[in-house]
Amino acid sequence: MSEAGNREAPLISVVIPTYNRAELIGEAVGSALKQEGVFALEILVVDDGSTDETAQILKERADPRMRVIRMEHRGACAARNTGIREAKGEYIAFLDSDDLWHPDKLAAQLKQIRETDADAVACAMNRKVEETGEESISPDETTQDGPVDYHSLLKRNLISTQTLFGKTECFREVLFDERFPRMQDWDFVIRLAKKYRVWYYRNVLVDARVQADSISRKPELAEKALKMLLWKNREDYFTSEEMLNGMLDEIAIYSLEAKDKALLEERDRLAGELTAAGAEAEHYRNRWRMVTHPLYGLKRAIGKLAEKTKGSGTDRNRQEKDRT
Repeated sequence: MSEAGNREAPLISVVIPTYNRAELIGEAVGSALKQEGVFALEILVVDDGSTDETAQILKERADPRMRVIRMEHRGACAARNTGIREAKGEYIAFLDSDDLWHPDKLAAQLKQIRETDADAVACAMNRKVEETGEESISPDETTQDGPVDYHSLLKRNLISTQTLFGKTECFREVLFDERFPRMQDWDFVIRLAKKYRVWYYRNVLVDARVQADSISRKPELAEKALKMLLWKNREDYFTSEEMLNGMLDEIAIYSLEAKDKALLEERDRLAGELTAAGAEAEHYRNRWRMVTHPLYGLKRAIGKLAEKTKGSGTDRNRQEKDRT
């Protein structure tokens, strides 16, 4: 019997947090609505206080399977938690508003959960930087199918939120830590893997599009998040020199990136000030020349008058030509 004809088939809730993604949210929602091989989808779009045309786009995209939840701007973690609490499905899948799912994503992950008896399943994704067109598979292709060990997650993050599919009851027990400015998915899956069985499925089922304003492009937030992650799991990191050094190396990398970014921004700011100061200095130099050298000022005034007269004469000639 097909999924569509099986009344006992689970309802799947798709949670899509969004904030000022009017130009992309329609495509994201469309990729969720076009899922093949599953029935009774519930699409929960949590609008995290958007100030652009997001509400209008969602209104135009109206579908009986879609419900829009509006809230004050509190961040993606709070929006996902709102979606988790509002979900009616037996399973939940997360989708970011600037990303796309392949048509078989939910069906493939539902099959994996049933075959492996896992509580949650993650997949691989194709990550594309929109500005440069650079693409990469995440996690890398050497990562094999199988259970995701909690201790392996302390070494590196294998799972991004938009690839995650699992039992609603498990996600409600864990929830996202709303204090995290970035890497909330890493913290989330570490805590999830501590309590439940998480499985990795290496097929690429998601296209992640990294925008210029994406949080993942902000190293200063990554540095802060990693320090939070280290402290939350200090009992594990401080008992393993290898894991501790690995985390400290990650923090150092993002710290250097953040300092480099700050220096570049400061350089651009100073360059702008220097340009403005140069223009202002030239203005006052001309004023000084005109005061101390009257002939210089007179020459400049005659030159400007000549330019203005020439322009007026050209306009008069054009008008006379038009009349003839």
